[in-house]
Amino acid sequence: MNWFMGGNPTGNSSWTAYRKLSNIKHPTDRFVTMDEYEVTINDAAFRSDAGNVGKINDWPALYHGGASGMSFADGHAALHKWKNLGKPSAGFNSVTGATLTGAQANDVDDLQNFASEH
Repeated sequence: MNWFMGGNPTGNSSWTAYRKLSNIKHPTDRFVTMDEYEVTINDAAFRSDAGNVGKINDWPALYHGGASGMSFADGHAALHKWKNLGKPSAGFNSVTGATLTGAQANDVDDLQNFASEH
């Protein structure tokens, strides 16, 4: 589950944590659940450090031809094809995460904007 949904994400004071469905201003744009890449599954939350450019902790799965399945707060589901993300590098640690640059950072920006808003 998106760690901005019902949680209290740390380090993201300018980004919105949603504790009630009625608090979500754009429910068609905010994911609730997402396919997660199997090597980063470590808890029930899908962490995205919105506001930290290029920062990724939990990695989207690429099970659907380079795309991840997502369910959104308004109830619809969709696939999102990542343009440059690829798989995490060998030894990737989802607790410490990584800061991606270049074209990969654009995909991380998309991920962060699906997670929350500021």
